[in-house]
Amino acid sequence: KLAPVSPHHLIFMIWAATQHYADFAPQVEAVTGATLRDEAFFNQTVESVQRIIIEGIRVR
Repeated sequence: KLAPVSPHHLIFMIWAATQHYADFAPQVEAVTGATLRDEAFFNQTVESVQRIIIEGIRVR
């Protein structure tokens, strides 16, 4: 069983996180020095976003 969270807000959070990397690619590159075309940065980004979301909804 997952932690009780609003399904709407969960979807908004996933949408916001993924959309950020699409809409603000120049800013992401300016801050990190990498783009999602860089396989290592892409994998790190996916892992980080997944961890943040999963840890937010896991059972406590």
